[in-house]
Amino acid sequence: MPEHFGFSPHTESESFSFEQVRNSLLSKLIAGTIAFGGCENQTIPPEKPRAVEIDATPDPVENFMPSYSKFHENGEMTAEELRDKTIRLDKDITIIDDTGIYFYVVTESDKTIEQIKEKLLRYPEFSHLKDQHGLQSLNIHSRHLKPGMKIPIPQANSERIVTDDQFRIDVKTALNQILKNGEYGPTIKHILDKPGMTEDKLINSLLAIAKQESGGEPIGQFEFHRYEGDNGHDEMSVGFGHVLMQGYGLKARKTLGMTEGQTFNITNAAKLVFAFLVEKSNRETRDLWDFFPFTEKNLEDFASFYNGGSWKKTNPDYAKNIWKYYSEAQD
Repeated sequence: MPEHFGFSPHTESESFSFEQVRNSLLSKLIAGTIAFGGCENQTIPPEKPRAVEIDATPDPVENFMPSYSKFHENGEMTAEELRDKTIRLDKDITIIDDTGIYFYVVTESDKTIEQIKEKLLRYPEFSHLKDQHGLQSLNIHSRHLKPGMKIPIPQANSERIVTDDQFRIDVKTALNQILKNGEYGPTIKHILDKPGMTEDKLINSLLAIAKQESGGEPIGQFEFHRYEGDNGHDEMSVGFGHVLMQGYGLKARKTLGMTEGQTFNITNAAKLVFAFLVEKSNRETRDLWDFFPFTEKNLEDFASFYNGGSWKKTNPDYAKNIWKYYSEAQD
């Protein structure tokens, strides 16, 4: 097979880190026209391929890469950013780099997930997809594919794993930031003002939610996105808390100024969970004070609030598992 913009055919011996994938892809940008499912089409002005300088040095402040902390109006990239982050690997392969998370743009000819996977496996940078299946992989059933959809391309499994200690550090950063947010900070402070409530208990609450929503331990063993078409929705849920990208969750992401790719960062995902809880409590006139700190008694009520009233039918151990993970974290 011929090379495409410097990409070589796959060989079994090659292995690439996610950072190498990012640098390799971004150094071969080319523009095109992209249709997005669920929003207006955006036309990207054609331009000559150009070199892009990559700064791969992490920002030492609060464990953030600068792009993860950037505010995007209404949670969307500008037209210029979209053009700069669009990668045309082949006539039938268009990818968008959203903060280091790559989104594949579904075409008219894409009929199955396996077909998409085979296309991406042409390139060694995506060789890790070969051994990923189900919740570790593209995480959407073929029957839900629609032209223009943006599907997150999974990271290598090792890139997603986060330890409990690192998770707590990242959520602590998120808590510090959300408390300064004029929209959501007062409600989160209200929770912390409750007698018997502490920051550690709130952080461990999110740790328990993450383990339940992400399939247990370790956090990150499965993808941080999931298509919810089989659950009566037509959108992705994102982040370790699997916040649905419609209604309260979508409003929270847009208010925080996060793109979908930014929600894959643990600190951002924690802020999204906090914001989602506030948005939902405001609209449903529920006081988050009632749910915290977690107890065996209040977790069933919290499960209905967070995950919908059908959780006892679809996942009867939901509340029990959260209590187990929370209790372990508190020990």
